[in-house]
Amino acid sequence: HVTALPEETLMRNSAIDYVCLGEGEISLLEFTEFCAGLRKIEEVDGWAYRRDGKIRINPKQKFLNDLDKLPLLPYDRLPFEKYINIGIGSGVFRPSRYFPMETSRGCPQQCTYCDKDVSSRPGYSRRSVEHILEEMRILKYKYNISELQFLDYNPLVERNRWINLCDLMIQEKLNFKWSMINGMSVRLLYNSPQMMEKCYEAGCDTFILAVESGNQQTLNNMRKEYSLNLAKIVTDRIHSMGASVAGFFLIGYLNETKEQMYETIEYARDLGMDDISFFICTPLPGAWLYDESKAKNQFDDNFDYIHLRYGVSNMKNPNITKEELEKLRFEAWFDVRKHIENNKTYLKSKYQVITNYETY
Repeated sequence: HVTALPEETLMRNSAIDYVCLGEGEISLLEFTEFCAGLRKIEEVDGWAYRRDGKIRINPKQKFLNDLDKLPLLPYDRLPFEKYINIGIGSGVFRPSRYFPMETSRGCPQQCTYCDKDVSSRPGYSRRSVEHILEEMRILKYKYNISELQFLDYNPLVERNRWINLCDLMIQEKLNFKWSMINGMSVRLLYNSPQMMEKCYEAGCDTFILAVESGNQQTLNNMRKEYSLNLAKIVTDRIHSMGASVAGFFLIGYLNETKEQMYETIEYARDLGMDDISFFICTPLPGAWLYDESKAKNQFDDNFDYIHLRYGVSNMKNPNITKEELEKLRFEAWFDVRKHIENNKTYLKSKYQVITNYETY
């Protein structure tokens, strides 16, 4: 959040003197030059700092458009095995010997709840296929990595680039298992069955779909840009190849009704996925949703951007109370997963909002 709220960060934390904004490589290099007396702090791109009792902000203006200019990480300087042995991945399934990888930054989509312009970067930049493969070879042959977790927001946006990468992974027999932990675009996978098949052939054993809602109006409000029926088609196609499917779902969007939330829960159950995750829609600093909620005075009374969690309701909604929404999310996640595990008959009545949990 420091990139989205640099002034607030410095005001709340007197021990912090400088805050780097956004993509750090250029800004950090210029900051070291400032520390060495080679340039003035006012000339350093993308920093917030204290001067003469005031908070000053140098806007972030310089971004890397060619990520191949970045050298590969010096893995030999890291306590590599300590990281590996922790064994905690960022996806929906516990990983094996995995490592995170970034192939692109930013996203051209404009989903209203996403803070990608500050947590990643505005616009879109990418690494070349050969640059990515060079890192993959090191991870496989020097460090014996068997699973990759891609951190990108939307690496499928350039279809031919990703298909080419998959082809070369197959050709070189790298044999990684991999997934995209921020979710894959339902629309892009639907539009390119070839890309979907190449992903599977190249090692994607779990397709994590960013479905988000089972209500078309809510999807439109989120600017998701796809039709509701596509998620079922994509899920069935993935299953027909032999891969697993997981889905991300949001409830509690701005002024969303209970009926719309129930539709999302029903939809998640009916898709026939192998795993699901329910989150309460959260106004992340830097996202359109944050600015809109703030402008309409819809932050929860106890809202604090430092302690945001996806299981907590952070926005006022005239259609549901905070306690009801948090309970609904918990019950939806638990019961839909139970249905997936046991394949029992689904009972819509279980999703009526429960105000007294002890009587459930």
